Amino acid sequence: MKTRTFLQRQGVRSVIVFRALQLGDMLCATPAFRALRAALPEARIVLAGLPDMAQFAQRFPSYLDGFIAFPGHPLLPGQTARPEELPGFYAGIREQRFDLALQWHDGGEVSNHIVAGFGARAMAGFTRGETAGTSRTLLLPFPASGSESERLLQLCEHLGAPAVGSRLEFPLLPGDAEELEASRVASGLAPGNFICIHPGASTDEQCWPPERFARVADQLHAEFGLSTVLTGWAGDAPMVRTVADHMRSPAIEAMAPISIGAARCETGSSAAPRSDGFSPTHR
Repeated sequence: MKTRTFLQRQGVRSVIVFRALQLGDMLCATPAFRALRAALPEARIVLAGLPDMAQFAQRFPSYLDGFIAFPGHPLLPGQTARPEELPGFYAGIREQRFDLALQWHDGGEVSNHIVAGFGARAMAGFTRGETAGTSRTLLLPFPASGSESERLLQLCEHLGAPAVGSRLEFPLLPGDAEELEASRVASGLAPGNFICIHPGASTDEQCWPPERFARVADQLHAEFGLSTVLTGWAGDAPMVRTVADHMRSPAIEAMAPISIGAARCETGSSAAPRSDGFSPTHR
């Protein structure tokens, strides 16, 4: 008799995924969201993440049915914490009585306590210790190697999700190109004649010195004639301005308030067709 998977044993009809990270880390999770939806085509799947990532959730309606803004936690780095909002955040989630809470944030030193507070019937994710498992809990050791996408896919596989490919995704919406054109940020740019440089990071400690970004941009301009577009969130404006000030060649500063979709259009990229054979049917 074939053993039922963790997901099958829980009878999951609703899931909340905790991943309070910035855009690059969220994009690395798209294969895992795809696998989760393939495993639970009829379930309601909600993302709890940083407030700015509401626009990420809206871009993936085939995988995500809702979004809850996480107000931050004093013990989690790389985010602004509003601890006075945490009681309401927890209460709102507990009221929804999720069947399963997934911790896709990190090794779980703090985040497992956060997710345990969601009051879901079952919980799964990573831990820095040994595997911890009960009838309602599965915490796997955080992998010491592999990409972020691979780590999350390994967890999904252990839960019983099918293999649906590791390809990253970023769908473009009809209004993205229109927004970019209206912003006039990309005026004069054409595919192949520019490079985008994103000098910001979630913490100052993770930032490369601005003069080094400037040196790279100037070298690419000198060798290949490439124009430089400096990208970032609104909070990256001081860093972007400093990089531009260090550059000898001209730079276009393209930051929020343009959306992540308009910024993606700026790179000249488009949403790639599926190559893994999976086509979500949920809604």
